Amino acid sequence: MREREPESRWPCKAHPFSLSAHQQDGLFYLRIGGDFERTSVGHVQSALADLRSEPPRRVVFDLRGVTFLDSAALTTILRAHRRGLSEGFDVVVVRPPSRAGRLFSLSRVRKHLTIVNHPREAVADEQGGPFGSQARPAAAIEFRRLAFEDVSTCVRCRSNLAVWDAGQVFDVPITLVSRAGPICRGCITTAEQIELGEAILANLRLGQPQDEAKIRAFEEALAELRDSKRAD
Repeated sequence: MREREPESRWPCKAHPFSLSAHQQDGLFYLRIGGDFERTSVGHVQSALADLRSEPPRRVVFDLRGVTFLDSAALTTILRAHRRGLSEGFDVVVVRPPSRAGRLFSLSRVRKHLTIVNHPREAVADEQGGPFGSQARPAAAIEFRRLAFEDVSTCVRCRSNLAVWDAGQVFDVPITLVSRAGPICRGCITTAEQIELGEAILANLRLGQPQDEAKIRAFEEALAELRDSKRAD
């Protein structure tokens, strides 16, 4: 019997959401902490709604204190970005800790946003310095599009081909790749399934027009996965 890699333990205890916001010198600064997810995005949306009376030059999402982030939170940030394009302000994201920030690496959202490592980088260009950070940490697990002839054996079970059938989301079959190498669908852990599901959901919400039925199906599947994870 082959040994399976132990699943990373996710904390069962929820981290209370927190939000502080202030506007000064053309900047609107949102410092977010705790679990930034579907049940808390309304607080951020309410804070952003107040901008209509005095639009800023830049909105900064400081996510350094975020312990968990889901696709609903990413969608909220992305909508602020799209609004900024139409109303004339920038959106900058201060990168969250590595676990909470994996969704930025897994999903296509990062291609639409300016992501920095520290709040001082978010205002650097206004002070005559460089803006943004080009360095991006490698994701623990990521999607890669590979031709079938390039797909190799799973590094975990050493038997199955490392192919993830996600043609319903992507235009070609893809491979899941961990830092150790490609992995098959049977060897992905529950925690990794949740991460990848959130990334796929974020990508679906980027689609125009959005497939509402598919989005609801993914939301329900993710809720079941989270429940099973908590029960472990």
